[in-house]
Parts: sequence; structure tokens; C-alpha cells
Amino acid sequence: METANLIQIYSSDLKLGMYVAELDRPWLESPFLFQGFKVTEVEVLEQIQKLCTYVYINTNLGINPSSTNVAHKAPKKIKTPIPEFSNNNKLDSKQVAIEKEISIARQARKDLHMALETVMIDINCGKSIQLSQLKEAVTPMIGSILRNSDASMWLVMMKYKDSYTYTHALNAAVLAAKLGRQLGYAADELKSLTMGALLFDIGKIKLPTELWERPRRLSEAEFAVIKHHVHYGMEIILDTAKKDNIVFNMIAYHHERYNGKGYPHQLKDQQIPLHGRIAAIIDCFDAITTDRPYCKAISPYHAIEKIYEWRDVDFQGALVEQFIQAVGIYPTGTIIELASGDIGIIIAQNPVRRLKPKVMLVLNNNKETYDNYPVLDLLTESKDHEGRDLKIIRAHSPGAFSIDPSNFFL
Repeated sequence: METANLIQIYSSDLKLGMYVAELDRPWLESPFLFQGFKVTEVEVLEQIQKLCTYVYINTNLGINPSSTNVAHKAPKKIKTPIPEFSNNNKLDSKQVAIEKEISIARQARKDLHMALETVMIDINCGKSIQLSQLKEAVTPMIGSILRNSDASMWLVMMKYKDSYTYTHALNAAVLAAKLGRQLGYAADELKSLTMGALLFDIGKIKLPTELWERPRRLSEAEFAVIKHHVHYGMEIILDTAKKDNIVFNMIAYHHERYNGKGYPHQLKDQQIPLHGRIAAIIDCFDAITTDRPYCKAISPYHAIEKIYEWRDVDFQGALVEQFIQAVGIYPTGTIIELASGDIGIIIAQNPVRRLKPKVMLVLNNNKETYDNYPVLDLLTESKDHEGRDLKIIRAHSPGAFSIDPSNFFL
């Protein structure tokens, strides 16, 4: 397989015939729904130049730039602390095994799905959201995450074939609860953070459904319409009997970006409320690890790499590091390969050593299915019974080796 040859150039130096492999921002924040394409139209060229400061081109798939067009590397960013939180309030709960918690986590997710459906129906009927009822609905999920967060993360990575809007909202709620726990949020704040993630895309209900399902690049006009979901979401939440500031800020600011190139207000740095900065990371991570009509999912591990690459550009660096601490370098549900050749799935994190999680082995080094799916704790086990190294050497894409996480723990 030919190795990609990526070169960073200023967008002003982009030419027709070049192949754009990466933008200077997540693809999610652009109208270019296909991740990687050759520029063949002047309109597309002008859109990229208007949106981006620089891009990465693949010279194996398109024409080469002149040496004078190669962009300088961006200067190293200074990390910004997060003064708004303190992790002195970490919530503790008696830990249980994932095998015991998974059924409870599944029921909590199902109940929350039903609560979200009720919210959608109420909005369509012109009723206000009852935040007090929704707060009750998120409580069992938070309790499950406190007892064993890997169980809920396993369900996130199963990627249900439901409506993307519902699945994305439920996944975002789990990720918010995990990150809130990492940040030391008290119980009430954790509930509000989870509700905010559940509702930050609620404004989509006011938009034409077909806009979200088109398997093609959106026009500028269509992308402008989609951006209105933030405004609609703010209107919906302001119509509630008692506004929750955390929920409101997550709805209002989840598409703002740390460098000021988000929307709708192009806020930057500390101008963006903390909970908006949190929502931005959560929204992006779940979106890029989920199949959509126009884009295949990437592995949770590679999503973490991307989020880290975008730190202090799109997302606050200090929050990115906290997010990685919360979900792990190899998030639960990631399909990995060991140096021994065995293939497995990450089933639990080790909070002390993030590179040494628990792994359920699915295929042996001959790629034959194990009978009993042995579980390895890489913190305590470094060699298998034949003396082979058990270090993780790579992560694989979702569905690799025809492995379906939904076949496990059910």
C-alpha cells in the first residue's frame, strides 16, 4: 500500500488538481462532508480558501505544490489552564465489574432514550421541556457511570442503528458524564452537564430532516441553514420554566471553536463559556467515531489522536487532556492488535496506566476465534503463555475482522 505523502500549505496557495487530505479544523465544522477529495471546481477552491488558513494535501493523489508554497509549521501553543473547575468534589461509588453493570447501563440508556423521545414529542406539540423530569431521567445513567463507566462506554461504541440524532445525543450524555466526573463536578452539576449534552442539538428538530441525510457535500446555503440549529436550540431552552445555565451554554456554544473560527458568534479562548468548550469536544468525538451517510467512522483511538492534534486550535488544550484522561488513550470498545498478533477489544480502562487497559481477546495470532474470549489486564500481564509480548501495537477501524461489539456482553 502506498504511503500518504502529506504537505501543509497555505489555503491561498491551493490549486485545482490538488488533493486535500486534511483541513486545519475538524471536517465536521465544514461543508465538505467527504473526508479527503481532489479539488476540481473553482467554487470548492474558493470555499476552502475562505474557510481555512492552511490545509494538508496528499501529493500521491494530486499535483505537487512548488517548494515556496509549503507552509511554515504553526508555533507551539501555550496551554491555558481551566480555572473554572476544581476536582476536589470527585464523586465516589462502589465499583462493580462490567459484566454486572452492563445490563443496568443498557436499561438506563433505554430509559433515557424514552425520555428524550418524550421531549421531542413535547416540542413538536408546542410544549416546554420539563428539565426537572429530564434530570430524573439522567440520574440512573450517571449512577451507572459512577459504578463502572466502561459499561456505558461499551454501549456508546456499539453504535446503535437508531436515528443518528438520538444515538448522538445519548452518546454525548455518557461522554459528558465521564468528563464531568473527571473534572470533579458535584452531583447537581453533573446532571446539568449530562442534560446539556443530551440537548445541545435539540434545535435540529426545527430543520428539514433531509438536510442531515444527504450523502453529498452541502452547498454554502445549506450549511448556513444547518447552523441555525444553535439559535433554535437556544429558543427552545429559553422557553423552559426554569433555565439551567449549564444546559443553555452547551446548546449556545457547542460549535464555537477555541481559535475563534466556530459559529455562531466566532468567540475564542475564554470568551467561550467552559461548558460550551466541553460540549465542543464531546460533540466532535462522537461524530467522527460514528458512521454517517457521507462519512465512515474512524476508530476511537484515531479520534483521540485527532482531538489531541486539534488542541489549542479548535479545543482548549487543558480540557482535551482531561477528556483523554476520562475516556482513555484506547477508549473502551476499540479494536486493537497486540504485538503477539492477537486481536482484541478494549473492555476497561486503567486510570493509573492509560496505555495498559483490559483487553478481551477475540482472535488468536492466526486470526482464529477464541472459544472463551480470555481477558487480559495489560497492567499485570506483559507476556502470554508462550512468552510473546502483549503490548498494543495498533488500533483498527470499527468493524475490522468482522468484529461486532454488540455480540459481547449481551
